[in-house]
Amino acid sequence: MNLPIKKEKLVNSGFDYVALGHIHKSLRINNNIFYPGSLEPLDFSETGVHGYVFGTLGKAKDENVLIRGAKREFKIIEVDITGLRSLDRICNLIEEKCRNEKNRNLYRIVLKGVKSNLIDIRDIENRLTDKFFYIEFKDNTVMDYDLKALQRENENNVLGLYIENFLRSNDSVDIKALYYGLEALLGKGGGR
Repeated sequence: MNLPIKKEKLVNSGFDYVALGHIHKSLRINNNIFYPGSLEPLDFSETGVHGYVFGTLGKAKDENVLIRGAKREFKIIEVDITGLRSLDRICNLIEEKCRNEKNRNLYRIVLKGVKSNLIDIRDIENRLTDKFFYIEFKDNTVMDYDLKALQRENENNVLGLYIENFLRSNDSVDIKALYYGLEALLGKGGGR
């Protein structure tokens, strides 16, 4: 974090308490220097606890603490659905990750991993929307393909050669490139 003035200068200023502004997230610089943040978060760029700083000043030890004041939090949760072929299992995993706060917070669920061709993200949305105060999804998955079958079916064209080249690798970046390339070559790109 770049402050317009040096942290050391603030710490050595002799002030009993310094309340900084502009950013909406709370941040403690040291025991008596805070960005208190906004009382309520405004969007998904403002995750974390929001509230106000409560403290005491005096000759005794200064004590300042952030008191949770926001009614709701914006939460971004990543969920890897690799290997999950059941809509029920995926929905249960998402609900489990959100625990008992479904009716209070605003969630962005970022789906990642390899998605079975049996799963449609809209079905997950439809199943869970009414169970949460607010939920939205970002699909960062790649489609699961039967790579060996696809390679056999396309052994004499660019698709088959593309798959063959990547099947030799165990590198996670190469595997990701393989799946992104397949989505592009097969015209199933998710508009990322």
